[in-house]
Amino acid sequence: MTYANETTHRRIDLAELFADLDINPHEDWLHHKREDAAIVLTSMLWDAGISRADLAKKLSWKPSRVTRALSGKENLTINTLAEIINATGFDFDLRLRHRGELRAMQPWEDATIADRKLALAGKILDESKSIYIEANNRLQEVQAMKATTEAINRMQFRKNKNYAKAYSGFNASQIGQEKQAA
Repeated sequence: MTYANETTHRRIDLAELFADLDINPHEDWLHHKREDAAIVLTSMLWDAGISRADLAKKLSWKPSRVTRALSGKENLTINTLAEIINATGFDFDLRLRHRGELRAMQPWEDATIADRKLALAGKILDESKSIYIEANNRLQEVQAMKATTEAINRMQFRKNKNYAKAYSGFNASQIGQEKQAA
C-alpha cells in the first residue's frame, strides 16, 4: 500500500514505514495488559468512592506514586496490586481464561442495569418518603397556625362587633369624642 506525500509528490510505502518503527508485538501486548489493569483498578476506586488522594493517604504513599501505579505504564508487582485492592475493601483471585474468551465481570459490573435502576429507585423512594413526612408535618403545623389565627380573628371580630353594637347610637365623630373623654 502506498501513499502520495503532497509536499514532495513521492510515494511512501506504508508497510516499509511501519517496519522502521520496530514495533514489538509482545511489548505491545504487555503494554495493553498494563493499561487493562490500570482501567480495572481505576474503576474499582470509582466504585468504592475513593479518590486517588484518599488512596495515597490509606497506603501512606505519595500521590505521585498512586498516579504512576494507575497510569498503565508501570509494571505493577503482585504486592502493589494486593495493597491497592485491599485498601479499597476488595480482594482478588487470579482467574485464567483462554484467549478470545470473554473476561470475567468485576463486582461493579455484575449488577444488571435493571438492578442498578431498582436500587436507585429504592433510594429515591426512601428520600421521597422522608420529604413527604417532613412536608406533612409542616402542613399540620401551618394548618394549626391557620386555625389559631382564624380563632383569634373571630374573637377580635366579635369584640369589634360588640363594640360597634354598644356604640351604634353614635356617629363616628361621637366615638372619637368619647375616646378622648375617657
